[in-house]
Amino acid sequence: MRLKRERAIYGFQALFAAIVLLSGALLGTVFLYFQRQALADGMDRTAQEVAGTLGTLMADDILLEDRYRIADQLGRTQEKNPDILYIIVTYPDGRPLASTFPSGFPAGLPLVRSSKEAGTLHYDSSKGPLREVLYPIDEGMTGYLRIGISEERARTTLRYRAMAFLLALLVVTVLSSLLAVRYRRLLVELAKKERGRLHLLRRLFSAREDERQRISRELHDETSQSMVSILTYIGLLGTRLKEEGERQLLGEIRSLVATSLAQLRSLAVSLHPPMLDELGLVAVLEKHIETLRRGETDPAITLRAEGALAGFSRMTELVCYRTVQEALANAIRHGKARHIDVSILGRPEGIEVRIADDGVGFTEAGVRRARREGHIGLVSMQERAELLSGTFAMRKSAAGGTEILVTLPRQQEE
Repeated sequence: MRLKRERAIYGFQALFAAIVLLSGALLGTVFLYFQRQALADGMDRTAQEVAGTLGTLMADDILLEDRYRIADQLGRTQEKNPDILYIIVTYPDGRPLASTFPSGFPAGLPLVRSSKEAGTLHYDSSKGPLREVLYPIDEGMTGYLRIGISEERARTTLRYRAMAFLLALLVVTVLSSLLAVRYRRLLVELAKKERGRLHLLRRLFSAREDERQRISRELHDETSQSMVSILTYIGLLGTRLKEEGERQLLGEIRSLVATSLAQLRSLAVSLHPPMLDELGLVAVLEKHIETLRRGETDPAITLRAEGALAGFSRMTELVCYRTVQEALANAIRHGKARHIDVSILGRPEGIEVRIADDGVGFTEAGVRRARREGHIGLVSMQERAELLSGTFAMRKSAAGGTEILVTLPRQQEE
């Protein structure tokens, strides 16, 4: 199991690193493309600015064909601009008039460039890759300037930035991978602790229900039988009393004991309905609703059960019963509801319980206040639902009251 878990962690780490690398490579490609364009635009802009200045300064010298002054100006300009590899001054027809090449043109660089080839051209010369800008002097009537800039420096800058980006990407990938693995391990640990917490809560809920069942059975089988015996003895005692006042007092005692016995049986049923294990959820809810109908408030409660309701676990049925029990008590006691609709819908994937009433409804502030004051009805319903990986929702009903919806999935043991 541990080896399998470690393999899963390493697989997740590799997958995450691959995703980061691919994303970084894509972003890096876009980044380097725009960097290259920016460098190229910068070189062209530099050449255009230098050509504009030279064209203004040397226009008269070109017309006079003063090669000495032209060469001097070209030399000083090249010294001030180390990025410029060469400068060529041409006649209007493209023939060279002067240049910064002391011993002829390098191989790969054309001697004549037509004025129709405007803009920037790329050459692979003996001096390396370069880009040449053609600039017209007086719209080409005086001549042209051909300014060449080496691309080697730009390529070196681009390679340096690419290396820096790849190094940063590698560092980010490693750190992200380590953080992702740590985060995944934390999530695994949290999930493990959550499963443990839910397991303990299920055991606590089951133990509490078992204790309720035990107390309910003792109340029904022992305490209730003792009170029935008391009623029997009271009846026998009544046949021996002759005074009317004594018999009346004994009758009041008998009535009080009978009321206590009924309340005791009701308490036993509320602690754990004895028919739940034998007859199922729907029968128990019908019995509980019938008991509420005979109460002082006499609410109109309807129960609708649909779908496949058989085969659910004891715990699922207990949670459904407790939810309906608590919701009905809230609707009658706090909501002052007169009509309550209870629906149970069984599905292959789980069960849905819905309780809707026409009572006074609720407000968010009221719910928060109830929780602060320790009214745990809503909290217990929600916790029971989450205990079985279900959901709990409370909203306004169509009649203006409260609607509670609980969905529970089928448990694995079902």
